[in-house]
Amino acid sequence: MAAITWDETLSVKVNSIDLQHKKLIDLINSFYENLDKNSNKEKILTLIRALKDYTLFHFSTEEKYMKQAGYPDFEKHKAEHQKFVATVQDFEDRYEQGKLLLSIEITGFIKEWITKHIKGVDRKYSDLLVQKGIE
Repeated sequence: MAAITWDETLSVKVNSIDLQHKKLIDLINSFYENLDKNSNKEKILTLIRALKDYTLFHFSTEEKYMKQAGYPDFEKHKAEHQKFVATVQDFEDRYEQGKLLLSIEITGFIKEWITKHIKGVDRKYSDLLVQKGIE
């Protein structure tokens, strides 16, 4: 069963960002499925790194669009991105060093952060980006 299922409540009405959000959701779902299957440490590390790398790519796209559109809360939004990336990096480092046991409960923050971020913070830039013609 998927940890997150895409539906229109997750749409920010900017096609390129929606597509990236769908990819992020796919990566998160793969991560959760592999945790559930008790995949080996290397597989989990590979998934954590893929999630982190794609998240960095996605955040850079969002930030580029927000700057381009003159989004007034850009710095605040960017700070949230940086905090998330730092948390995922910390998970990766501690897991790799054997100092963290990952479980669905412990990593539940990823699922919650992404859905709350998209439905809350990302929605705030949605109208401006659409108005500026960003697709």
